[in-house]
Amino acid sequence: MIVIYYQIMKKINIEYDKSLDSDLIKVIAKEDSEELRQITDLFEKKRNNYLLAFKNNQYFNIPIINIHRIFCRDSSVYIKVNTEEYEIKERLYEVELKTINYSFIKINKGELINIKQIKKFDLSITAKINVELKNGDISCVSRRNIKKIKEIIGL
Repeated sequence: MIVIYYQIMKKINIEYDKSLDSDLIKVIAKEDSEELRQITDLFEKKRNNYLLAFKNNQYFNIPIINIHRIFCRDSSVYIKVNTEEYEIKERLYEVELKTINYSFIKINKGELINIKQIKKFDLSITAKINVELKNGDISCVSRRNIKKIKEIIGL
């Protein structure tokens, strides 16, 4: 057991237990306080950096920053990481709220893309913009979102 003294709280005990399947954080306090809320907020934010996805009956914790695109197909929501595609349980509007601080932008009714994963824009077709991502995927920007995309790319 490691005991760490911290400025906000009297002490923090860290115990290692190899029998656990995953990490467990337990806070024992005399009463609720602003400091405790700050600590729990910190862990909640860390937990929200991932999306729980599944593929072939296996679940994966996918870091949001690694996701290229999030899209709807056949009434389900999928994420694409490089060339791998995973399904997620959340609705697109829920994921949109989770990814708002991660450089994601809605390009059409059923798709969000990570602007850090954009390779190039194809403006050759009049009144239409295609976006090619670094993983090779190509998506179409709806007319409703063209102005927003043009602002991002500086046109």
